[in-house]
Amino acid sequence: KRALPEVFLEAKIDQDSVYRFEMVTVSYNLFFKVNVSNYSFPKLPNATGFWKEDFKLPQRPKIRDEIVGGVPYKVATIRKIGLFPTRTGKLTLAPLTADITVELPRKRRSRRGFSIFDDPFFGRAASEIRSVSTNKIYLTVHELPTAGKPVNFKGDVGKFKLKVTYDKAEITQHDALNIEITISGTGYVKSISAPKLTLPAGFEVFDPMVEARIKLSGQ
Repeated sequence: KRALPEVFLEAKIDQDSVYRFEMVTVSYNLFFKVNVSNYSFPKLPNATGFWKEDFKLPQRPKIRDEIVGGVPYKVATIRKIGLFPTRTGKLTLAPLTADITVELPRKRRSRRGFSIFDDPFFGRAASEIRSVSTNKIYLTVHELPTAGKPVNFKGDVGKFKLKVTYDKAEITQHDALNIEITISGTGYVKSISAPKLTLPAGFEVFDPMVEARIKLSGQ
């Protein structure tokens, strides 16, 4: 039986069969049974066929315990992304490679600075860098259903709310009226554009100011 490595990187997806523009969450989990003090990504893989957004993770990853093949490991999620497939078919996400700084055991305790993984389970040591990579990720992406599809549908997949507010209830001639339109919700927001207003004759409409705020959330 082949022994498990001291450090390895695993890519985990929440679903492998989705519709176009439906979000897939990818978590990159580092498994280690030696002390790890740092990590970096020499080159991030291309996400061809996807719109990609990164989750914001804490600078010091949270550590949990997990048993793999009967062997206890410490596990930390070191990267997490949301992928929105923009085309159909069999899509592949290239492997992610990480350079991991591993602490090597020494007879005497070192006075080096604290580990970003900061777990008392491990002691301090001399270090070396090891490169670890995930396997490729394969996804099956289906075209969106055609039943009930609106004629002007542009790919706004998700759950959204539309809110319209204005700064005045009454105005006089040549007075300005500011209208704020907010579209909020979850889903593929990349396709959403500023809605076009239809106003009575006599109104001069200026180009809108558009602001987008994207925040990824979820497990």
